Amino acid sequence: MLVLMDESGDTGFKIGSGSSSHFVIMLILIRGVGQAELANTYMQDVRKERGWSKEFHFVHASDKIRIAFLSKMAKVKLLYRVIVSDKNVIYSEFLKADGDSFYNYLT
Repeated sequence: MLVLMDESGDTGFKIGSGSSSHFVIMLILIRGVGQAELANTYMQDVRKERGWSKEFHFVHASDKIRIAFLSKMAKVKLLYRVIVSDKNVIYSEFLKADGDSFYNYLT
């Protein structure tokens, strides 16, 4: 099994002064080497077909690239899990004071 992880937001708690209000972690779980290779092939196909040479960031991609990406990846057998943390409701002073501990706690 291949596990890919990415996050969005930051671990800071200066909300309203530069820190994000939420921290998001997403895991993609791909069962087997064959499915991982298929996902890689599809990603390369999208890059070639759409002329995308930069690092892929869904939020910065055009609608055409997003649709092409999602259409290809829909064929891959995978699971995903998302953890969304609303930092406004975190009450632990320890986690608020130590970004690494907050990150480790969520992951």
